Parts: sequence; structure tokens; C-alpha cells
Amino acid sequence: MAGQDTSGSVALGLNLTIKINPSRSELATAQSSLRLPFDDADKSQSLAYGTDAGQIDTAWHDRVTTGDSIDLEALTDEFGQAFGFDRINGIFVQNRGAEIIAVRGDVGASRNTPWADDQITIPGGGHGWFCLFAPDATGWTVTTAKKDVEFYTAGSAQSVDVAIWGTATFS
Repeated sequence: MAGQDTSGSVALGLNLTIKINPSRSELATAQSSLRLPFDDADKSQSLAYGTDAGQIDTAWHDRVTTGDSIDLEALTDEFGQAFGFDRINGIFVQNRGAEIIAVRGDVGASRNTPWADDQITIPGGGHGWFCLFAPDATGWTVTTAKKDVEFYTAGSAQSVDVAIWGTATFS
């Protein structure tokens, strides 16, 4: 349009807020009237857009099936743009199936992920989940030798919701 200034900039905003607040004020048993106070466990963390401590520039999520593997260096965003994580600052996994699942790094390789050479087991029934979070500027570094996350179950295929956030390089 004539006479209208169309110059300017477009800012990308990414704000991830994690809030977990299980609360229990006291513990009592049926055998005892002893009451032990507990502090409320309330942790809230917001992450701004960027690559420093307390910042991320990419978040990815999907529903996968046990037997699948996620290559942290070969993902695609919702616009079809290929990218790879340089570091991850957090991962959330929810087991949507009825059977127990295991989440682990790439078997037979140097494992990345926060659990190194171990695996995390998540109960079935659709309610089991875990979340690992490192808001510092280091997080967990992703390298070519340490880039895969696998989902495994001994039984039938199970659905798994996954969210991963950190910093990435887009190709």
C-alpha cells in the first residue's frame, strides 16, 4: 500500500513454563497419631528464547511407539524444517500404554541422554511419566556418537508422548 511503512522485524517467542506442585502438609499412619510436617514441593521454571542459562531456542514433541528411536540430530519441526539438537535442557516422556516401558540411550553406542548407561522405566496404565530438566547453559550435549533415545517394551507396542527442549541448529 502506498504511503504505509511495512519495514520492521518479526520476533520469535518461545516461552516454556514447567510447574510441578505436589503438596502434602502432614504424614500420618493408621497405627500412629504421629504427624510429620512436610514442606510443599513447588517448583516453577520459565525459559526464555536464547542459548544462555535459563534459555532454549527449540522445543520438539511427538507421539512415538515403543520400538522407535529418536535421532536428536535428525528431527523436523512443524514447518518441515530439518534441525538437530546441540544440547537438550529437558525431556518429558509419558507412557500412554498399559505395559511398562523403558527409555534409554542408543544401545551399543556411547549413550547421551541424562541417564547415561542406564534406562528409566515408566509404569503402564496411561499415567506414568517422567521429566528431567537442566536449566543451565550446558544441559546434556548432543554429539554424533551420543544422539539417540530409544523406547522399549517387552510386550506389545505402546504409545509414548515425548517432548524435548534445548538449543538446536537448523539446516
